Amino acid sequence: MWRAVLQCVALSAVVVMQMISFFQYFDADATGRLTTEQFRRLHADLVLNGFQLPECDAVREKVDSDSDGYVSFNEFVAWYRTQI
Repeated sequence: MWRAVLQCVALSAVVVMQMISFFQYFDADATGRLTTEQFRRLHADLVLNGFQLPECDAVREKVDSDSDGYVSFNEFVAWYRTQI
């Protein structure tokens, strides 16, 4: 997880802590990666909070850059940076 945090150097410490907290909220089993269902809840929350995003499965496929079926924190950070 810290590798992703270091990639966020251009982001403020407050934003980084919010990203960690946000991701951990949806990572209910604390594995450091989101299942498809966990990502669906994350996606729905983002949309409810004003993000204009394509359909969930299309976003998840884009975010899951290694195509392992999960969204890791590193993948989430890399994608999220393109959204803000």
